Amino acid sequence: MNLEYPRLTGKELLQFLQEIGVEVVCQRGNHVIVKNGKKKVSVIPIHVGKTIDPRLLKLILRALSLSF
Repeated sequence: MNLEYPRLTGKELLQFLQEIGVEVVCQRGNHVIVKNGKKKVSVIPIHVGKTIDPRLLKLILRALSLSF
């Protein structure tokens, strides 16, 4: 089955992840490091006016053990 991922900015994705309980660890420049649980970590790019590529979104969700 081929899912179509939404086009989100980094800020929108970060907001969504925080709503579902993902914790922000730190921010370095335009990149936010988040974690889900004890070991699942991912980096989210926060670039103004740019959307996250659907393939990158898929990788971020997979790294955090989340399904869409």
